[in-house]
Amino acid sequence: MRVILSIFLFLSAQSFASSIAYIKPGARVGDVLQYVAVSSSHKSAPYWRASYMRYTMPDEVFEAQRDFLVSRLGEQSEISKRLRLVSMNRRIMMPLDLDFVRLDIKNNPLIDKPVQLVINIKPDDVYLLSDASWSSLPFEAATIAGDIVPTKTKTDSVYVISPSGDVQFHGVAAFNSSKQFVPRGALIYVPSHKLTALQNQQVAQLMANGGWL
Repeated sequence: MRVILSIFLFLSAQSFASSIAYIKPGARVGDVLQYVAVSSSHKSAPYWRASYMRYTMPDEVFEAQRDFLVSRLGEQSEISKRLRLVSMNRRIMMPLDLDFVRLDIKNNPLIDKPVQLVINIKPDDVYLLSDASWSSLPFEAATIAGDIVPTKTKTDSVYVISPSGDVQFHGVAAFNSSKQFVPRGALIYVPSHKLTALQNQQVAQLMANGGWL
């Protein structure tokens, strides 16, 4: 616990909203999550579905993908602007949940490399990204993407990216409308007509990796 205290001491006096903690090797994931949970107030309680760990250095492959996509989109595209803002550090795709890590030691690995813990509080909005705009809307339960994407948008499918990093493809037209609900804090990405299907998928993956909250 002494190792964890030295890591998180600078966070204990402030809100955990979009905070970043630097974790040194030597602690287990469950110990870190437990410390953050007991150190936060009710108002700043971590929302684990929107929190995640990532490595401390940018990923060169992700940076190259981003630069190529921006060159295709143009610097004035809102998608380009968002790609410039999100982190290119590779995200560690594992659920951050105290119950999950307690049930099986395999889910509670020893941290063997320096990592960052990105801590977010519970989001109240969902987000919409297209070539032309970036906007946020109040989250409403049991809402589908077709109810959020403007009818004038020239697309029949969008990417729905959850804060947990999960990426799904939802239909929004009358003939293919998805009945899957949009999760709290999700990003809805409207594919750009300037990009191929594979390149739009890369945008969605980079946004899922980098986070937007």
